[in-house]
Amino acid sequence: MSNAAPIKVDRQKVPPFLLRLFFKQGGFHSLDDFSSPRRFPVDEELQIYTWRDCTLKELHSLLASAVPEAANARCKFRLVYLARNGHGEYTKRDIGIYSPRTDINNGPGAKRDTLAHLRFMIGDFIDVSYSDTVSEPPGLGFRIKQQSGDKDTRDDDNE
Repeated sequence: MSNAAPIKVDRQKVPPFLLRLFFKQGGFHSLDDFSSPRRFPVDEELQIYTWRDCTLKELHSLLASAVPEAANARCKFRLVYLARNGHGEYTKRDIGIYSPRTDINNGPGAKRDTLAHLRFMIGDFIDVSYSDTVSEPPGLGFRIKQQSGDKDTRDDDNE
């Protein structure tokens, strides 16, 4: 992918969109939790109005304001979206980590950490796993695996 200029949105002129952010302490939600709207983990959901230039750091701040125990936590972010297989199933892609204690922002999307650069599309979900950074080992904490039979055509980086 080329080194595109950062996305900048005039937040005074461009209306925000609804982002459904799901959160869980100590791990991500199962894809089964997204198999039907009736199964969505709404007890662990924030509905946020934001823009395409929103960063993982900004999402962490919004989460921390609603979930106090996440304020100093290390957050792993995952994109949950409809698979391209035509069966109405959801799939996932890990997109990065943010930790306020060390102000780290790394992972697959660290260099382009806005929602737009992470290939977020309106209708996708963000799933956040948060945990105490003291008990977390260093590193990303997740491995990127290509799921067989489902290529995310929005993720065309080869960095």
